[in-house]
Amino acid sequence: MPKVIFRADGNSEIGLGHITRSLAIAEMLKNDFNCVFATRCPSLNIKRQILNTCNDLVKLPFDNNHFRDFLELLCGDEIVVLDNYFFDTQYQINIKNKGCKLVCIDDLHDKHFVADAVINHTPGIQPHHYSTESYTKLYLGLKYALLRTPFLNNLHEKSIEKKVLFICFGGIDAQNFILKCLKLVKNYNLEEINVVTNSINSNVDSINDFIKNNLLHNKIFLYLDLNANQMLRIMNECNIGICSASTISFECMSSGMLLFVKLTAENQKYNYDYLVKNKLAYPFKLISEKLFTVENIINSIKNQNNIFNGEQKSNVTNAFKLI
Repeated sequence: MPKVIFRADGNSEIGLGHITRSLAIAEMLKNDFNCVFATRCPSLNIKRQILNTCNDLVKLPFDNNHFRDFLELLCGDEIVVLDNYFFDTQYQINIKNKGCKLVCIDDLHDKHFVADAVINHTPGIQPHHYSTESYTKLYLGLKYALLRTPFLNNLHEKSIEKKVLFICFGGIDAQNFILKCLKLVKNYNLEEINVVTNSINSNVDSINDFIKNNLLHNKIFLYLDLNANQMLRIMNECNIGICSASTISFECMSSGMLLFVKLTAENQKYNYDYLVKNKLAYPFKLISEKLFTVENIINSIKNQNNIFNGEQKSNVTNAFKLI
């Protein structure tokens, strides 16, 4: 089988988004490609996730030698997938000069691309936003959403009578939006509140303290280090969600929720604007128990199901087969 080498990092400083979306692609491709993942200083949890999907894991040094060492791994017959902001145009050229095919996962469109393909699943991005070579193929928008396998083809009936809330701001949540949300909704008439983050989140103790000291502690549940299947099981029990306007919003919508999104990073702006404009989600600033109606939940799920319809896997896989 053709070999695909993924190059992405994730930690408590930069978050886990690059790892998550690269692994989403690996899951889509693993039946047709030999997938290898190269990364720096992976935690035990990240190692486990990688080896559950890919055939091999290559550990790279944390210092700048990782650029050189990764190039030395390449034989020239691989498809390389880069996902991080520090892989500049020259580094792309270095990989192409090895003879490799190159795919860049991007959400900033802030450099010239010499890659054979660029994938940006952020809705609202257009080809004119990019500077590329004439041969570069652009795969843009939600039809190439990098969803992990369990979130594909997830159309199902969802209970809408009981109000069950899902909260997630990624694995890091440096600004502790989770705690701010819990304080905001603690007096809402909710059946249950499910909170998801990662053990590398430095705010876990403060979140736990709030839950223990809250009169509604028996309705608030904190989950750490979930895999995709575990995450999906919880999402499927929830019909209202609060999250960042990042990839996690796609996973929420694939499950179907009355969703409220918060802009937590500048690179989320296109996604945020698109979701709000197309009534796929509400702005976080408008959150109110008055909006938690059966009608709003039904309409939100209907709009989301029209987009997250299971075609993303075949779209992404076909893109790689054409490289």
